[in-house]
Amino acid sequence: MNPKQTLPAAAFWAIILLVGLSQAALGEEQVYRAEGYGFSLGLLKGMGVFTPENPGPFPFKTDTLFFLVHRSLPGSFILANLFAASSENVLKDVRSSLESGDLPQPGYRKVAVRSLLIGKNQNRPAVEHLFHLDGPVARTLRQVFFVVQGRGVCFTCNAKADGFEAANREFFEPVLRSLTFE
Repeated sequence: MNPKQTLPAAAFWAIILLVGLSQAALGEEQVYRAEGYGFSLGLLKGMGVFTPENPGPFPFKTDTLFFLVHRSLPGSFILANLFAASSENVLKDVRSSLESGDLPQPGYRKVAVRSLLIGKNQNRPAVEHLFHLDGPVARTLRQVFFVVQGRGVCFTCNAKADGFEAANREFFEPVLRSLTFE
């Protein structure tokens, strides 16, 4: 293969899933602890996690905590990043900023911005930003911003537009509902 060629999408996701699936692929639910960040989440059957120590094919920046993938939903993933926030009061500013304008990104179309409660006990305030990105492969993204232990965390749930509903129901929502906070 010419080094400038890219893997077909199906091959790329097959490699990700083979490399990244760990004990969660075996059946029982496991727990992933975001050490030092004050939260944990359930890894359901078929889910794998990539971290800076086990990056697989994902690019990590200093603010990237992890990527989650799901075996039955190739092309869908969750990216967890830190963002500048030190208290839940900042969430009001995040919501206001998202409501007031569009992102300067080609193909961006805002769908909704709202406040919600996340976590196993549905008691952690968060802001949700749902939007579409048009392009060669249209995608729908769901960003969920929350604050824990004085740090802002953003989960970006990313799926092909035509598969978003299934990914949201079978992957994204279960992850958000499995969160526990210290």
